[in-house]
Amino acid sequence: QNFKIAAEDRSLKPAATLLISPLNVHVAGFNLTPEDVIDVTLDSGINSSGKLSVKAKVTPKTSALSGTVELRDLPLTALQPYVAHYTSMTLLKGTLGTKLDIERKADGTLEVKGATQVSDLRTIDNRLKQDFVKWKELRVDDIRYSSQPQRVKVGSITALTPYIRFVIYPDQTTNLKEVLSPPGAPKSPAAAADNGQPGGAPAETKKTRAARRASKPPPPPAAPAKPLTPFPVALGTVRLVDGSANYSDLWIKPSFSVGIQTLG
Repeated sequence: QNFKIAAEDRSLKPAATLLISPLNVHVAGFNLTPEDVIDVTLDSGINSSGKLSVKAKVTPKTSALSGTVELRDLPLTALQPYVAHYTSMTLLKGTLGTKLDIERKADGTLEVKGATQVSDLRTIDNRLKQDFVKWKELRVDDIRYSSQPQRVKVGSITALTPYIRFVIYPDQTTNLKEVLSPPGAPKSPAAAADNGQPGGAPAETKKTRAARRASKPPPPPAAPAKPLTPFPVALGTVRLVDGSANYSDLWIKPSFSVGIQTLG
């Protein structure tokens, strides 16, 4: 009862922190008879506002398990150190909630059913210092996973007031590519370098292209591709409610911007 676990990932600056408190675990029905079923309940707070609840029945002899996992109001801002390390955006706010029913049978087959949602998400494009992606709520309902045969089915995805900003810069790169790249990542050459536009490298002629190809040794034969393991994924419906977007093209002259409202 009332355990406390604090963890830090100091490989990042600032460090990512995780606080699990208070952690309460209760086990009932435990004895030396392997056929008996053990009841396990767990509840805990996570960081400032998250709540985790787990209820499960476990059969030690067969490793069979059935239970429910419920997560409420987990603050996603705890992930900002990772977001800052791998992308060029800032996660200002957002919470995660999910409820899953999990069943592992004696033969090892795993089935998961449930739903999840991310609420009040807001991210910032670090270069533009403006909103990048945000929404009031993103719900994923009727999630079903089975390990035998392996498949995933999603009943519906619903986005309430989603918003995205998309910008084409003068060098034909986009804010989407830049935001999803780590800070300081080398930029790709401007598209002008490929078509001989002013400001780019000279366009490659047929003669220089043939000479360059002739100077390269032939590539080694490709290894035979391994057979792919089938993994069917089925999606029912996708619904946008009162969505919006901002689109800017700074490459063409004159440049322009347009706001798109009431999508969905």
